[in-house]
Amino acid sequence: MAKLSNENLFLMEFLVENLQIDKSDCNMPPGELCICFHFLDNTELDVCEHDFSPNKKFSPSNDNNRTGKSCLFSLTPPQAQAALQSFDLIVNVCKKMLPGYNPEKICMGSANISVVHMLSSLLQSNEETPAVKVLQESFQLMDATGRNVGTIGVYIRMSCYGKMIITQFQMNLDDKSVLFKDKEGRSLYRYKKSKKKGKATKIEDLSQNEQDCDPNCKTYKIVDQPPEQFVNQGPFSFGALPVVSGPGFGGPQSFGGPPSFPPPNPNCPMQPCFPNTSAAPEHA
Repeated sequence: MAKLSNENLFLMEFLVENLQIDKSDCNMPPGELCICFHFLDNTELDVCEHDFSPNKKFSPSNDNNRTGKSCLFSLTPPQAQAALQSFDLIVNVCKKMLPGYNPEKICMGSANISVVHMLSSLLQSNEETPAVKVLQESFQLMDATGRNVGTIGVYIRMSCYGKMIITQFQMNLDDKSVLFKDKEGRSLYRYKKSKKKGKATKIEDLSQNEQDCDPNCKTYKIVDQPPEQFVNQGPFSFGALPVVSGPGFGGPQSFGGPPSFPPPNPNCPMQPCFPNTSAAPEHA
């Protein structure tokens, strides 16, 4: 395990897919239902009903229960060695009481999920970072007496980013747009927040946009397609860009290797311009 010789960054992501709690015979006071995730010595992460829109509550009859949270943390070599012996994700389903009630939180059920095999696979992996492992399964919820009180379906993704995460960006102070680059400095995407309230934010794929390129620089047309699904185009090979989801991501996301672009053209500081080759046709 070569990765054990260095401190590594990990990203743990949790998605609540479904929750089924058996009805209780006792009359429980009103409160908000929350799912609490805790692992190692990190801060507990809560996914509560207020994370959903009003029509998306925890209910077995509702298929829209999709929300989650993520935690970026580091492990030193000694910490990683200890985690390889025991690494459990503790999931508690609780009800947070309204102000004035005591206790403030009532635990309805819990589950212990071992993720040590995910960590071990990541540390042994020879993949280029980020290396990713996924666990998608339903687990039994037990109360304090050991009685089965329901089930919870979770999607867990653990990623290893190595010693550091390197990105570049360039900001235009006039229109508040931000240009994102890969670690070699080649332009990838431009993010521009809309000035009009309620209008969608624009994310521009610079590998397909030629407006920022010098008119004297020859370029080649690339067929329009979703930015996260690059495929091979002629003589140039494009890889899928890594995507990291925040709260509310709706399902598994794919991770791939870094994108492969031609060398940047100094005449085009805002966009890579492709060199002229006989393998690709020119266009005006």
